[in-house]
Order: sequence, then structure tokens, then C-alpha cells
Amino acid sequence: MEIKHKLVRGFTTGTCAQAAAKAAAIMLINKKAINSVDVETPNGVRLNLNIVDQKIARNFAQCAVVKDAGDDPDVTDGARIYAKVRYCGKKGISITGAEGVGVVTKPGLAVEVGKYAINPTPKAMIIKEVTPYLSKDKGIEVIISVPEGKKIAMRTFNPRLGIVGGISIIGTTGIVEPKSTNAYKKSLSLQIDVLKAAGFKNITLVLGYVGENFCKKSKGLKSESMIKIGDHVGFVLLECAKKKIKNVLLVGHIGKLVKVANGQLDTNIRCGDNRIKTIARYAKLCGAKKEIIEEISAQGTAEATIDILKKHNLAQVFDMIAKKTVDAINEFVRNQISVSCILLSLRGEELSAYPGKVNKVFIIGTGPGGLDYLLPAAKREICRADCLIGAGRLLSLFSHQNKKKIRVEGHFKEVISYIKKNKDKEKIAVLVSGDPGLYSFLGQIQLALKKEAYVVIPGISAMQIAFAKIGESWQDAKIISIHGRKRGALAKEVKDSDKVFLFTDAKFPPEKIAGYLLNNGIKNRRAVVFEALTYPNERIVESDLKELSKNRGFGLCAMIIKK
Repeated sequence: MEIKHKLVRGFTTGTCAQAAAKAAAIMLINKKAINSVDVETPNGVRLNLNIVDQKIARNFAQCAVVKDAGDDPDVTDGARIYAKVRYCGKKGISITGAEGVGVVTKPGLAVEVGKYAINPTPKAMIIKEVTPYLSKDKGIEVIISVPEGKKIAMRTFNPRLGIVGGISIIGTTGIVEPKSTNAYKKSLSLQIDVLKAAGFKNITLVLGYVGENFCKKSKGLKSESMIKIGDHVGFVLLECAKKKIKNVLLVGHIGKLVKVANGQLDTNIRCGDNRIKTIARYAKLCGAKKEIIEEISAQGTAEATIDILKKHNLAQVFDMIAKKTVDAINEFVRNQISVSCILLSLRGEELSAYPGKVNKVFIIGTGPGGLDYLLPAAKREICRADCLIGAGRLLSLFSHQNKKKIRVEGHFKEVISYIKKNKDKEKIAVLVSGDPGLYSFLGQIQLALKKEAYVVIPGISAMQIAFAKIGESWQDAKIISIHGRKRGALAKEVKDSDKVFLFTDAKFPPEKIAGYLLNNGIKNRRAVVFEALTYPNERIVESDLKELSKNRGFGLCAMIIKK
């Protein structure tokens, strides 16, 4: 929310470039110097800015605007932002940088690698201002420069971000809001008073414009119901506790909230910057391999790590940051207020929230065993889970992940009891081999939980893999499992079917099945035995039943019996 206070706003380098470009375009057309120009910032504020260092030639005009940061301690305050506007043969408007404007060398920023660091919003505003002065047969080139930019940039974190050779031309709103003074802190405290007096028991704190825009679009909130707190997380939370605010929602970019998660309650970069190290450490805790951790550590921004974490199914890192943010705040304010948080990307994408929505139990099909056959959705939820439940063979596939693991060895009642007791406290993933809908633990969970309490993620069944291996369809096959089940009418099922798929078990392996069928008068069948499907020691054996009955030593198997 905005309230009146004594702090003076400033305007961004983007607004300076916008005004200088407009003034230079006017001077190019009229061949006459002007001393001021009117512009409207991206957020609708109208400004009249002074123009200096005017220069007019036959084919170009140039001028500057002096950056005024208001009461914000910005190192670019007083810098002269120049715009040179000239006609060119290429139609349209082109914008480039020159002396003192940095060049982007690392991914993760709003500007492509190799381009001058002139952000999208300032570019759009320059185009808007210059377009009225385009001629039908000529284009216009706008060149932005900052003579002192290289020197100023050494006092910023641009080099660490991979922006070399100068400053950035930035500004989402065009206005500089003072964020780092005692007067600003007093205004934040006053805003809490105003919201409390208006009857707000729950307060939303946003760290900046990314959080504010998200809350407007996704939560339907108005600016008046939010407080934009900048870097002063700790100060504002203590004020909320002192003023008896019951519930606080903190919304911000991952680059800010990961600092809070690490215990840094003033997120200004002057107070420390362990963002990348913290994200890399959390990734390691989530089972990331050495090369992934090195890739993360090489990034210049937290934003740049997002796609890496997603690519390697490490979305659990986002959940960890959100949870640790809340944990750090609870410790800081001694649990005097109820806190939740939402973690965002620069695009306003919700990466995680804590506490999140009501936890659901995930029943996940892990496929036949080889991790190559594990579906991306399954990998994602396994990564997000706090606790994995499943057979020892399945749990071993994820031994590299630092999670609670509960082995299922037939004691389903104890497992169901654990799930019921802990499903609201932790994210539980139940691992089943193959597909959950085909002879799995799913049936017991369906009986124990309400339908809305669990989510099923399908897997590739060993049956599908087996038929694929022999190049045949399975739509006409009879599917039977004898895992821990009686043989029952197996002989009749085989007699009545042209094609039968069997899930075997250790007590009734392929050779015994072959002998059983022979003893029941079934001789005109062939069998294909699939051992350790998708594992490195995979073995496929095809023979008649008589030959198979003499074979020994099969391990984990599936079978196809066909005419």
C-alpha cells in the first residue's frame, strides 16, 4: 500500500534513457535544443525532466538526463544517462548501448547473453516515446551511453551478475522507491498501523514488484491491502509481532527468500550474499550429483538456478527454501505470529509455498525397475517427498536421496497406520513397481483413505515392456498375478486363452509353472521368460514348457505363455 511520508522518490536509469531518447528525437526533427521533456513512467507517473548536454548535428541529436535517486542511496545517483538518436537505413527503431552500459555475459537475467544490459521495460518505453518521430522511409537508431558507467559499475554487483563494462538500464515502474533509510522503516511501521486500524488481521508482505504483481493477479489483492517492504524483512516482522498481527503472508522472489531461509533477515546485498551457495547446499541435501552442484554454483543469479533445478527434477529445493524461510522467521519472532510464504520466479511463477495445500499421498508407479523408464511426473514427486514407502528393491533406487524411507515387507497394516498418522505432517510417496493400477498396494490405500487424500501417478508396467521386447500387442492377453496368491484356476485360464501374461513370485517360479501346466495336460504352449527386465542383467528366454520345466535359477521374472 502507499501512504504519504517525507521520503522523496527518484526515477530509474530506464526513465532517464526514456526521457533522453524522446528529447533527442524531438531535437533531431526540429533542429532546436529543448531544456525539459514530459514522460509517463510504466506505472503511470507523469514527470517533467530536465535535459542537459544537448547536441544537434545534421544526422543526429544527443542529450542527457541526470539520474535522481531521491532518498534512496543509489550509486547511480547523479550519473548522466545519454541518448543519441540518428536516422538509419533500416526501417523501425533499433536500440543499443555504448560506453558505460554493461554487456550481459551470464544467463538468468532479463536480457540475452551478449546484449547490452538495457532491460525490456526501458526498451519498450523508449520505443513508445520515439515511434511518433519515425519517418516513412527511414528508421531510427537509439544509442544509450553512460560515460561514468564503467566506474560506477565497480561499486555495484554487476560484475558478479556477469554484467561487464558498465551499469544496467533498468526500471520496472520507472520510479525509485527509497528502501534503505530509517524514515522508510518508520513509514513501514505506520503502514502496519493503518492496515490494523482498517480491520486487517492478516497482512500480506511483498518484497517487491514481482510479489505485488503476483498477489494482484493470483490472489486478487489490491495494493492497499499489501505492504511492500523491500529488504526489511526482519524489521517488519518484529513490528507485526509487536503490534499483535496474527497472520502474515510473505511473498517474494527466490533470490530474496533464500537469504531469509539462511537466516539473513535484512536481504540487502550489503548485508551478505550466500544465495547460490545456499541453493547448491540444499540441492546436495536433495541428492544432487556433484556435476549438478557445480553447475548451480557457477550461476550468477538465483533465477538462473531455477531451470537447472527443474531440469534435474530437484523441485524439492524450492520446497526446502520455502519451509526454511518460515522456520527462520518463526525462530526470529519466537513464534509470536503465524507465518506462511510463497516463493516466486522473476516471471511470477509460483515455485513453492509453505505451508502448502493439504498434503496428498502420492502412489507412484516406478516402472519395471530401470530409472530410464521412470516417468518425469514420478521423478518430480519422489523428489518433493519427505518420506518414501516401498519395497527394499524400490527404495534402493533412491538411496542417494536424503529422505526418510520405510520398507514394506508384507506388514501393510503398519504402513497404512503410518500414512494415516503422518500424511498431514509430511509429503509421503508410496512406491509400487510397474503401474499402481495393476496388482499393487493401491487397493489397500483406497480402502484406508478418502479418494481426495491421494494421487496416483501411473508407471510403465513390466507387462508392457515384455510385450514390447517381443514386438507383440497385449490387448488380447489375459493378465494374471500369482504374487503371494494361490494357483487357483491358472491351468484353466491358460487353456482358455491364446496369450497369457504372468507376474510370478519366488515360491512359484517359471520352471514350476511350466511343470504345473504340463501336469495339467497343457503341452502345446510356448513360454517367454523375462528376468530382471530393464536392469543391466536382463535376460529373455523362450522355450516350450517341457524344456522350461528343466531350467533352474530364475530370479525376478515375468512370463508370457502363448500358443
